[in-house]
Amino acid sequence: MVIIIFALFIVSRINCSKYKDTQKGDIGIVLFNLLESRINVEKTANKIRRKNVASNDEISILAKKHLVKNINLVVYAMLATGLLIMFSAVAGRFDNDNTNLITRDNAEGFEKNVDIKLMEDDETTEIQLICEPKIYTEKEFLTKADRIFQNIEKRLYKDEINHYICEDMQFDEYDESGLLGIVWSTDYPEYISSTGRVDWDNIPDKLKVVITATVVYESYEVSKDYNVTLIKKMKTSFEAAEEEINKIEESYRQEMQFVLPDKVGDIQVSVNSKDEKTDIKILVIGFLISVSIVCLRNRRLDEEVNEIKNELLSKYPDFVNHLWLYIGSGMTIKQSLHMYVKESEKCYLTNEIEYTLNLINAGCDEAICYEKLGVYLSVPEYSRLMSRISQNLVKGTKDIRHLMEEEINESLRAKKEYAKRKGEEASTKMLAPMMILLCVVLITIMTPAMMSF
Repeated sequence: MVIIIFALFIVSRINCSKYKDTQKGDIGIVLFNLLESRINVEKTANKIRRKNVASNDEISILAKKHLVKNINLVVYAMLATGLLIMFSAVAGRFDNDNTNLITRDNAEGFEKNVDIKLMEDDETTEIQLICEPKIYTEKEFLTKADRIFQNIEKRLYKDEINHYICEDMQFDEYDESGLLGIVWSTDYPEYISSTGRVDWDNIPDKLKVVITATVVYESYEVSKDYNVTLIKKMKTSFEAAEEEINKIEESYRQEMQFVLPDKVGDIQVSVNSKDEKTDIKILVIGFLISVSIVCLRNRRLDEEVNEIKNELLSKYPDFVNHLWLYIGSGMTIKQSLHMYVKESEKCYLTNEIEYTLNLINAGCDEAICYEKLGVYLSVPEYSRLMSRISQNLVKGTKDIRHLMEEEINESLRAKKEYAKRKGEEASTKMLAPMMILLCVVLITIMTPAMMSF
């Protein structure tokens, strides 16, 4: 790579003399001339035009200089990288007296394949050497073995004074690294198996045993004895019954069904055909399902209420405008509300107004009915409007038009606030999809990088 770049540098000096006054025969010019048909010069020129005031020819020259400089930076960076690789390779050869040095993994490592080239005159052959991990020296082996013996002693000598053992032991075949093997032997192999299991049914109540652990590795081995005393642990009646039941189960392995005795010794035996906790589980599940249904219904109700509230807020400016027009034409408030119901589509607002008009026609006080209408609608804007209309009816209707004009101004302001709030809610709802999109982009970028390792 370094040779190729150097050759391009020489060619650029010879063939690009026309740029000597400006670029001095840069290698970037050679590559630019070769790649000019594939480089979008116009795009770069448009960007430069936005920051420089110049003619089209000058902008074109600036764009080409910019691209040539970018090419130079890439080429010089690659040249520096190539030189660094060459220096590293040469330095590696001089750092070692033997250029054929091979480094193997440590004892806990893995084997590795090394490519070897064999040459004689004009003949060349390549072979592959399997380089095994390092083997422990005798000193290293003894250190490892001593550590193994210490761990065995901690397990066997839990009773530090009498060295009593009343449970099965565990004889591991290898150490933690899996490199050093452990061979076990005892002076009572008829009672103790190779895995450390004890035949507690046949041993005497108290038996002194010598356990020998031998650590082996390659051609090395070292042994150590451990004197322990096996103490037969008396079984409780329940343990004896459990053992007897296990024996019965083993004797009927070839049968689909088998029957347990009603009594083992003094212990009563009965099979639980039904889990006692099943009823409690079913009760808990039923309670959780019922609570979930109630919560879902309440949530749906809250959503419906919010939808109605949003609907009322969106209709408020139109409602006030209609009232203002009707009252301005000479209609009373009652007539205006009746006309609004008649000309508007059926909705929650028209239903409440129609219900209020029916109450007024039935003889209820008009001012009180308007107060209740504001309470039923449960929106501050409607409550304020109905309350002012009710008070105006009690005091007189001469200022009702002025009142409606004020409400129109308030409704316009409320409409702006409502639109602003809806925009904020929309941006909040877009946050989750944006986070999902960000995760997808990160996964798309990181997956190839992780797979390359």
